[in-house]
Amino acid sequence: HADSAAEMPILLVLTGGHVTAFGPNGNRNISASDFFRFHMTTTRADNEIITHAHFPIPAASSGYSFAEFARRSGDYAISAIAVLMEVDDNDLISSIGVAAGGIASCPTKLSDVEKVLLGKSLNATDIEQASEICKNYVTAPDDVHAKLDYRKYLTSKLLAKALLEAKKSKISVIFDQRSFSPWTKRFLISSAPFAPPGSLVKRTSCPSSSNLFFKKIPCVVLPEPSIPSNVINLPDKLK
Repeated sequence: HADSAAEMPILLVLTGGHVTAFGPNGNRNISASDFFRFHMTTTRADNEIITHAHFPIPAASSGYSFAEFARRSGDYAISAIAVLMEVDDNDLISSIGVAAGGIASCPTKLSDVEKVLLGKSLNATDIEQASEICKNYVTAPDDVHAKLDYRKYLTSKLLAKALLEAKKSKISVIFDQRSFSPWTKRFLISSAPFAPPGSLVKRTSCPSSSNLFFKKIPCVVLPEPSIPSNVINLPDKLK
């Protein structure tokens, strides 16, 4: 439903994903940057339905963080920040993605924040500069939850927290290929490019989207020496 404060739209924007819309003329892919237009408003045509949402899997070396604040547990966020980050051998940021929700009429990629942090070490000055820049993206008007100035302040603090957490963390997922159905194994093979080639894998926890991108879980991959042909070569109707 494209709520600007919902987590899934933020992740779609952060990862540069896209949705697939199906209509009278067949399928068409719409990038996240082109999909969201306003609160509850997208570029989906009236005679189309959304059949898929595609989230590119981050690099295994990525650090990550998702920080949000709501007045009550379970409420939509007054402000939310998501960060994906890679750091090189010199402890400098080599790749970074930053997206926010609840701060404007659409989930927003903070491109200027990304540009100012690329190649930086993320010291106090870098964080302060990025935190000031992010306030420019906060355009949500005053409402019953927060005034504009408070939302700007909150977003800058969430960004600082998320940046530090992302630099310290690294995506890590438990995999165990045993006792999963062939269809699930097939899905997880395509979803786990960082697993050793030929390994069948499964998540030992529920493979929700938030877990996939932002849960810090110890990692182990258990290969299966003998892979039945019907596991890899599924019928077309199951692919």
